[in-house]
Amino acid sequence: MLGVVAVAALSVFFLLRPRLVEAHVVARHPVSAPWFTWRAWQWLVVRELAEEGTEDPPHWPSAERLALNASCGPGEKERERREGSYRIELEDAEHARYAYVPRGLDQFVALPIGATKTIRVGHDHEIELVGP
Repeated sequence: MLGVVAVAALSVFFLLRPRLVEAHVVARHPVSAPWFTWRAWQWLVVRELAEEGTEDPPHWPSAERLALNASCGPGEKERERREGSYRIELEDAEHARYAYVPRGLDQFVALPIGATKTIRVGHDHEIELVGP
């Protein structure tokens, strides 16, 4: 009976002031269904190690310097990702400098310090090796 009285009261209210009212009828019945929980791991850059130099051939940082998982907390792991980038500065007879970025280690090692090369400089200052 109480539910019928509540509906009648809403009907009177609609006649006096029109408004949108949503009524939800909820019945209490136990429902069982499977559910899941999980943790989403995401790899983040925490630290970067770099080796730089001018005289010696390129090499990766040593294992002692790398020290994977040394500063991790419980349940944390580190993984390494190696990326190499190379840059060579070329200087002409008037001491103007040009930056050349080789695509890989093989192009980098092909230009030892003191080597003489012929280059072509594009409109956007991009360097292209033309000859020996």
